[in-house]
Amino acid sequence: MDVPPKRTDLGHLPSYRTHRHRLYGEQEGICAGCDTHFPFRVMDVDHILPRSKGGTDHLDNLQLLCSGCNRSKGGKTMAEWRAANRG
Repeated sequence: MDVPPKRTDLGHLPSYRTHRHRLYGEQEGICAGCDTHFPFRVMDVDHILPRSKGGTDHLDNLQLLCSGCNRSKGGKTMAEWRAANRG
């Protein structure tokens, strides 16, 4: 199995904790999946485009989801997850 080379162009990225606080403020505590307000402690940092599909840890690829939405989304992209949950 071929392993893709590790990216070296990312530089130093802030910790998830830093991103989590910033995203919580930007999203005003609203889950990007179900549009419900949640306390900070139950919000998870999520990759809009999962790392397994080429997504990065850059802030523009991160969002906050409540724990339930994050578990449900798993390794799907946001578009895939939304399409699967439209029913």
